[in-house]
Amino acid sequence: MLTKEEFCKAYIKQYEMENKIESVSGADVFKSTNLGICMDYLGLTNSEESEYLSNRGGILFEYVDEEKLRNGDDTGFKTLSMRELIRLLPEKE
Repeated sequence: MLTKEEFCKAYIKQYEMENKIESVSGADVFKSTNLGICMDYLGLTNSEESEYLSNRGGILFEYVDEEKLRNGDDTGFKTLSMRELIRLLPEKE
């Protein structure tokens, strides 16, 4: 399993490749909350960027519990945020 640091570095690398940039910058924090959260975890943000991210979770994954929705239960929509995912990962292997 990836550690928190490994995951964040891999996410940043993927963002750089997808956007065809050499390296991320502070401006990217405002373009992608998920990226910003990873950058913040790694200490790559300044205080203004960290403040901007402080109340954001970044939706990483959304799924539906079809059975609940079919039964009229509107709690069938679930999300996993980037912050929640990073919390689930181990600090070290």
